[in-house]
Order: sequence, then structure tokens, then C-alpha cells
Amino acid sequence: MAGFKQRYAATGRAPYAPRGMMGLILYGIMQGVYSLRSLERFVHLGLGCMWVSNGVAPDHAIIGRFIVVTSLITSLLFGVRRDIKC
Repeated sequence: MAGFKQRYAATGRAPYAPRGMMGLILYGIMQGVYSLRSLERFVHLGLGCMWVSNGVAPDHAIIGRFIVVTSLITSLLFGVRRDIKC
């Protein structure tokens, strides 16, 4: 979690907890929700999603920004090679 927290600025609005954001994204993927807008709706409707994400309810832009900002960390965490083209 230290790698996630280093990405956040010390000033400005308080960020969403990285653990809650990762919980939201991973739970959505496990439930078959892949679209950012669908994930945004899912977090408001799914009780399991609310519990896993610790009540985090960001909009689709925040979810997308979190994915982009932490893409290097998550690729290292899950062993995904970024140099492979599909």
C-alpha cells in the first residue's frame, strides 16, 4: 500500500483510500462489471460492492484516473508485462 500512497499529493482534497478503490475495481471485475460507468452505478446499487469498497462511491472519472495513475503499480503487483502488444 505504500506505493499507492506515494502517488497522492500532500495538498488538496483528501483522496479516496487506495484499499477501497482497489476493492471496488476487483469486486466489479469478479462480478462481470468492466465499464467505468457501469462500475459507478454498481457501487451505488450493490451491497457487496459497498461493503468491499468500504463505502467508497466515486464517479467514473475518479475510477478511471485511479486506474491510470496506479497502472504501473498494479502491473507490477499482478505480474502483467506492459511491453506485450495484443
